[in-house]
Amino acid sequence: MSTLGKVLLFVNVLLAAGVLFLATQDHAKRQSLNAALVKNSLGLNGMPVESGKSDSTDTVTVGIYGLDGQYAEEAVEKKLIDAIFSGVNAAGFDRSSAPASQIEEVQAVSTKLTQDIDNLKATADKTVATLQVAKLCGEFRQSAGGATFFPGLLMDLSNTFEERQAIRNMALQPADQHAEVAKEAKARLKRHFDAVLEAPNPEAPEAARKKIEELRTKILAAPQDKALKQQFSALAAAGPSGPCANDQERRLRIAQLLMQLSPSKAWQQRVATVVGLKTYQAAVTEQAGRLDLMAQQTRDLRYSDQASFDQEYEQLASFALEQSKLNSQQNRLVKGWQAQLATDTEIKNNRVAQVAYLKKTIAETTTEINAKLKTQAESEKQLFEVQREVGLTLRENGRLEEELRKQETQR
Repeated sequence: MSTLGKVLLFVNVLLAAGVLFLATQDHAKRQSLNAALVKNSLGLNGMPVESGKSDSTDTVTVGIYGLDGQYAEEAVEKKLIDAIFSGVNAAGFDRSSAPASQIEEVQAVSTKLTQDIDNLKATADKTVATLQVAKLCGEFRQSAGGATFFPGLLMDLSNTFEERQAIRNMALQPADQHAEVAKEAKARLKRHFDAVLEAPNPEAPEAARKKIEELRTKILAAPQDKALKQQFSALAAAGPSGPCANDQERRLRIAQLLMQLSPSKAWQQRVATVVGLKTYQAAVTEQAGRLDLMAQQTRDLRYSDQASFDQEYEQLASFALEQSKLNSQQNRLVKGWQAQLATDTEIKNNRVAQVAYLKKTIAETTTEINAKLKTQAESEKQLFEVQREVGLTLRENGRLEEELRKQETQR
């Protein structure tokens, strides 16, 4: 081979090496760019709601928004997803690995919460049902400053003022009803998870909305009907009643459900990673609005209670003043009657003493009279005998006188 051929061969080798180097660098840059795009898309939009089909166990199918804004489902290596979740572990829910979907995360959390509640052990002073009610609904704890209410998990998951009131009322039930309350509380918790685990159904929310609108119309037509208001309150206090209307609402409700389970920073970071920052921000904004509404309802109720209290207080204060005056009058009457009672009691005691003395005198007099009557009876008996003898003597004298006259007549 000539010198020129060798030179050209060497140049070709250098060119091939340069092309290979540039291709390697381009592939690395493309891989890095693709990884950054995946991280950015997942960071903004989160994991898919449900797991997509994948040809390999080492990949996860996720929806990616490209630089042109187009959405496409791509198979992403699982190790890249694991790297994204490597710093957002939430040990409280035993979630340290990356989920394949948002539904997988919800199912895992639901299973963990159910196990924790079912595995509660009775203590010396509390039954299992009481502990379950405390964990799900809340409980009062005594302290130096008095009793303080500590809300349970369902209180944090409540989206309406009426639902919070219903949960609080469940927590205040007596211990002998805790078994039924715990059963209802676990059913409520299950409804919260079922509402996002079930596939979207546009008809269910629409039916619930129509029912609420019908009740509102009836209440406006008959504002004094307490039964309608109780139905409306019960409907608002029941919590989730069915699946979401669409995928967008489902994403939002998943974010709200997960973020309300724990206020810890680690868990909130994980929720934001699972659902995406866009949905997480929307969930926070909507939840803040709900909390503002509940706070306003609480303030309105407090003002209403204060107004009712002030009105009732004035009435009760006036009534108490009248009752105080009446009580003073009655006290004076009572004191007068007590004095009269003391006087009457003294008179009674004197009369009782007099009666006793008179009874004693009568008894002594009766005894004396009976003795005298007995003596008189004996004297009368003796006198009767004397009178009888005198009568007999007089009759005998009369007979003798008659005989004497007859004899004198004969002479």
